[in-house]
Amino acid sequence: MGVLRLRGLDDFKKEGLVKFWENYNTKVDEPKILGVSISCSNMCNLRCIYCYAGIDKKPLQNELSLDEQKKIISDAKELGAKTVVLCGDGEPTMDKNLVEMAKHAKNNNMVMVVVSNAVIFGDDDLCKKIHKMDGESLLKSLYDNDVSLIIKLESLDEQKYEYVVGVKGAYKKYRTAI
Repeated sequence: MGVLRLRGLDDFKKEGLVKFWENYNTKVDEPKILGVSISCSNMCNLRCIYCYAGIDKKPLQNELSLDEQKKIISDAKELGAKTVVLCGDGEPTMDKNLVEMAKHAKNNNMVMVVVSNAVIFGDDDLCKKIHKMDGESLLKSLYDNDVSLIIKLESLDEQKYEYVVGVKGAYKKYRTAI
């Protein structure tokens, strides 16, 4: 059996990369983008030891409105984007506009990807407070709008997980969600 060798940018010579981009740019009539990332709410339901998000426990005054979020998605579509990634300074599922953004992305034939800690899907009280539906219904709504989820897990060990995320009981909510 042969050995699979993975290649990265370090395997390419500078001249080859320059030539690639020169050829790429000449084949494009107008500037195009593949996707757009939107940083949603700064709010987070965890207090991870490595992260600054959610420290204030209150939303920023200058957060994007739903209309602004939709405009970013529409503008990105006009520039050729196929993907909308929700990530950022807080937990994307804490943004009350999440479902509406997902619907807007789907209506624009775009794929939405949400990077999440997934805890809200196992915390019906919090989910109802933000989205007016339980965690399972939120997941179904995201599924119905063709949203892909990237779920992070700090540890399989409950004590280590809760040490890292700084919230007692978060592991059980995570496990319920998954």
